[in-house]
Amino acid sequence: MKSWFIGTVSLKFSTKLRKNYLDGKQHTLPFIGFESNDKKNLYPMALNFNKTLWMHTHKPEGSEEKEVIPEVVIKQWVSWGWLKLKISVKTGTRYLEGWLGGSPVKGWEDRSIKNKFYLVIDEKRMAYFRSKNPNGADKAEVVSQ
Repeated sequence: MKSWFIGTVSLKFSTKLRKNYLDGKQHTLPFIGFESNDKKNLYPMALNFNKTLWMHTHKPEGSEEKEVIPEVVIKQWVSWGWLKLKISVKTGTRYLEGWLGGSPVKGWEDRSIKNKFYLVIDEKRMAYFRSKNPNGADKAEVVSQ
C-alpha cells in the first residue's frame, strides 16, 4: 500500500523543563508534545497556537515584522493525538507510531539528520480499522426526512 508524506517531527530537549519533547508540522499545522510523566517515550501531542499566531503576524521572510503584533499568550492546549517513540528489535532504528488528527501515522528517522522524523499515514492500520467497522465514522450519510 502507498503511504503519503504528511509532515516532519523533531525530537528536542528542553533545558528549562528538563524533558524531551516533539516539535513538528503536519502539512502546515504546527504541533508540539512533551513526554508523558506516566509512560516512557509517549508524547501526547497538541496544536501549537503560539507558533500559528507567529506565522500569521510575521511576513514570510521572518526578519521583517508587521506594524502591529498582538501580545497574546495562549495557555490552553488542544489535543491533537499522541506519538510513541519505539526502537526496532531487528534493525535497531528508531521510529514513531501513533495517531495525529484522527489518522494513524508512522514516522521514520532521517539517516543523515539525527532526531528528525518523517511522518506518513499508516495505510495498513487504516485499512484494518475500515474493514473492522465498515459503517464507521469515516463514512458520513445524509438522511433527509
